[in-house]
Amino acid sequence: MPIDDGRRYGAGQGREAVTMCHILLLMPLLALPVFWLLPEGPAIGVYTVVLGLSAATYLLMVKVMHLPALFGVSTLIGRSGKVVACDERGLYVRVNSETWAARSDASTLTAGDPVRVVAVDGLTLCVEADIGSPPGRGACDASAGHDSRAP
Repeated sequence: MPIDDGRRYGAGQGREAVTMCHILLLMPLLALPVFWLLPEGPAIGVYTVVLGLSAATYLLMVKVMHLPALFGVSTLIGRSGKVVACDERGLYVRVNSETWAARSDASTLTAGDPVRVVAVDGLTLCVEADIGSPPGRGACDASAGHDSRAP
């Protein structure tokens, strides 16, 4: 059985962050006992403030969920890189300070050539020679180009 050390939710986040998120989502429900503890007038005021803060939090959460991705393979499309190796083992490119297995329709790529990422197929980047133009719409099928196995 794997050991759960709380790191699966992201860097710097663990069970505490998940618990806080759920408490924020349940805040209107958790604030209902205020009607048993206070007279009706002040309870309505306190509960209105809790509902307002909850609504503002929910709207902010929805807004943040619709922001574009800041990291991950989807952000690699359109990025430039350089060919690190192109030999019998496969094509490898360096993009964003990381080395990736790649595939290309261009058979003239050599080490040091600039490339641009046009698609992502699993953990294999589909690249084309970068000649300073906007990224093309090249297809990336599994049978094209070089072998994508890691060295």
